[in-house]
Amino acid sequence: MPLGANRPLAWTALALAMAVLSILWPLAVQRERGAPSNGVGPLAIPGVAFLCVAGWVAAQTWLARPFVAWHPLWTDVAAALSVAPDAVGRLGLAPSAAVEGLVRLSCYALTFWLAYQHAASGRRADALVDGLAVVAALYALYGLAAFTADPPMVLWMEKWAYRDNLTSTFVNRNSYATYAGLGLLAALAAVVRRLEGGGQRSRLLRHLARPTLFYLLTAIPVIAALVATGSRGGMAAAAVGVAVFAYGLLSPRWGRWRRVMAGAALAGAVVLAFLVFLDHGATHPASEAADRLRVYVVTAGLIAESPWTGYGLGSFPDVFAMARPASISQIWLQAHNLYLELAMELGIPAALGLLSAIVWVFAACLRAALRHRGRRVHASLGCAATALVAVHSLVDFSMQIPAVAMTWAAIAGTAMGCAARPVRSVSTGAGGLGPRVPVDEAAPMGVGTAT
Repeated sequence: MPLGANRPLAWTALALAMAVLSILWPLAVQRERGAPSNGVGPLAIPGVAFLCVAGWVAAQTWLARPFVAWHPLWTDVAAALSVAPDAVGRLGLAPSAAVEGLVRLSCYALTFWLAYQHAASGRRADALVDGLAVVAALYALYGLAAFTADPPMVLWMEKWAYRDNLTSTFVNRNSYATYAGLGLLAALAAVVRRLEGGGQRSRLLRHLARPTLFYLLTAIPVIAALVATGSRGGMAAAAVGVAVFAYGLLSPRWGRWRRVMAGAALAGAVVLAFLVFLDHGATHPASEAADRLRVYVVTAGLIAESPWTGYGLGSFPDVFAMARPASISQIWLQAHNLYLELAMELGIPAALGLLSAIVWVFAACLRAALRHRGRRVHASLGCAATALVAVHSLVDFSMQIPAVAMTWAAIAGTAMGCAARPVRSVSTGAGGLGPRVPVDEAAPMGVGTAT
């Protein structure tokens, strides 16, 4: 808040807050000497991939000849400004937008890192997931109240878009639908963790006097708000997320081939649904799907013109405006397909590098869900949240909204931290620190369990 943090003041404040917290993190570790922490080893590969992508964005933005060949359009810019091409030439076409994008990416990475470290403590991991569930319920309750107001409001302003759909404090209904889906997954994780921690599932009435019922109730307004958005892509992505969450919890009881078949069936259903969406756009020229399909075609053409270097992070609005054919009259600021937009802006190799880091996190969480029963709820939540945003990114741009991206980063970092093998400091007496030793992975790290 406000507006999904998709305004310069909001996301700049978030980035500064995460930077300060990250700078202070070593001091917190030094003060809390006996607390568990996670090593950097599990993040080595995705971390290096992310740093390489960040370095490439910086190169697109700041390096000029003789290191790189600038885009030909900079020659026209230099002529218009009556300056030498060397003074303005860059590989990317939108340097200021690239700087903003790099700050945002760094903010998400820091969010992931801090959540990863805090998740070495089961108590803190539980608190973060519970907090996300409660906050999502509060946003949903506000959204339901604002949606029924006359006129419809978003915060203190009358809505200027999606007046007939619930958007909570977001502007776009699809972006809020993604956030609501993540909140729903957090609420389900909070409930399932408490049911498993109770030890006797048959005595469900015992949970009525516990927070289990409270977190179950938080899911109700979130579901109602999600449906009221009218976002078909958001609801479908949330359904996929819930299915992946259930898969992570149930599949350890199945045989290997049953797990493989169930996973393949779910992935096949997503691919089939996307193909149906594309076919609908091709056969119904006046539909919303047809509009997006035309944008996809133009974006794919831009990728083919510069497949290796791209046009620079954040350059899509400007580049698409220059390449937009007469058949597309609407102004498009996003490609409504995150994968195509990343490939166009970063180039195919860098886009694959960024996506590979996310796939690595998903795979690590999935392995933890299948092998480590003590923390599999968090690991399954990480898989589900990643699947949700990955599916919705096929047809929308929700992950370009800071509130959504930070929420996913917090969930994924927590899941990755629970999947890692935490270590803790062992005192040698007189306040000294002994060797770093692993925490026993066999011990469940649930509610009230010492870590």
